Amino acid sequence: MSLRSLVVDMHHDAPVTVAEIMDNFMDHDHGPYLHKESMASSEILYRSGDTCLQKIWRTFLPGLSLGWITWFQPIPPDKVLIYSVSTLFGEMEILHQMTPTKEGAHLHSRYSLTLNLLAVPLKSLIRRRIVRWNEKLWQEDLSLLVRRNEMLRRGFKDGVGLPLARPGPT
Repeated sequence: MSLRSLVVDMHHDAPVTVAEIMDNFMDHDHGPYLHKESMASSEILYRSGDTCLQKIWRTFLPGLSLGWITWFQPIPPDKVLIYSVSTLFGEMEILHQMTPTKEGAHLHSRYSLTLNLLAVPLKSLIRRRIVRWNEKLWQEDLSLLVRRNEMLRRGFKDGVGLPLARPGPT
C-alpha cells in the first residue's frame, strides 16, 4: 500500500432488506436534511435515472466545510459506487455492498482514498473522521429506514394522505 493510500472498511447490520437500503441510497436529496451536522449542502449537477453527479459540501470539522464533486452509480441489485474528488484531500472511492441476512441486511462500506501529498500527514485524522462520520450517518439513516419501512409495512403509501403544504404569508 502506498503512503498516499488509505482504506477504511465499515460494517453495519439493519433490520430492513437490501432493496430498502438501496432505496435510501437512491434518495439523493435527503442528505442536507437528515445529515445537517455532517453535510452542509448538496446540489445535483447531472442526473440520469438513479445515476447522478453532485456537488456536496461536507462539514469536516465544526466551521469547516469542504466541497466534493461526487459521481453516484448504483450497481443493482446490491451495490452502490461513489467516486469523489476534493482538491484539498484527493480522490475517494466508496463501494457499498449489501448482503441479505436472516434479520435483514448487512452493509459493508469500503472507503478507498488516494490522498494528495499535503494530506498525507493528516492520514490518521482523516481515518478517524471517516469512521466517526460513517457511524453518525449510519445511525441517522438507520432510524429513518426503520421508521419509514415500518409505516410502509403497515400499509401507508409514500406521499399519500399527507396534508398539502400551504404557502406562508406573502
